[in-house]
Amino acid sequence: MHMFHDALVSFAERRVISMRLIIIGAGGHGQSVREVASALRKYVTADGNENILFLDDRYGDAVNKEQRYGTVIYKIAGMCNEYRTYINPDTEFYPAFGDNKRRLEWEEKIVQAGGKLATIIHPTAYIAKSAVIKSGTVVFPKAIINTGCMIGNACIINMGAIVDHGCVLDDACHINSGAIVMAENNVPQYTKVDSGEVVEVRKWRN
Repeated sequence: MHMFHDALVSFAERRVISMRLIIIGAGGHGQSVREVASALRKYVTADGNENILFLDDRYGDAVNKEQRYGTVIYKIAGMCNEYRTYINPDTEFYPAFGDNKRRLEWEEKIVQAGGKLATIIHPTAYIAKSAVIKSGTVVFPKAIINTGCMIGNACIINMGAIVDHGCVLDDACHINSGAIVMAENNVPQYTKVDSGEVVEVRKWRN
């Protein structure tokens, strides 16, 4: 009986960790997201191998052939519109488009088709206990999301960016590397705050 129980537990544990991530778009943002997702050790096969796939329309006849992005070697599993064939309970999706509106549109399309969105947060990011981060958002290394913040769907909080206390980011915002959104701002949908930019306290208020 104990052996049977142990086998059930072991199988359940494998089910928990055997997640797959489909990144739609294999450009620079997609490659960066893959690195963050890899650091989580969440998207692995039952035997511990990385389980992250790319879909991209730019490579046509290059499906399943090795591609390079700088020093990175990767493969394209298929075209973007093939995402529906990957929908299952153990798969999450991230549309890696730098265009804020396009990213949100893709997230809405995936959800409507029954897919699950990934929320990807690097282990070195600081996320306040009271902060809320909605689905389809990625938070890069060393970013800070402070007390009482609400981060909407499809947002990008890039490396070293700071979102200070009491801020609300609407859907599909991009706070770029090293940017600072100071306290108590309500950042409008599709806003991009460029690298090094500092948004003063309460610049955006409802």
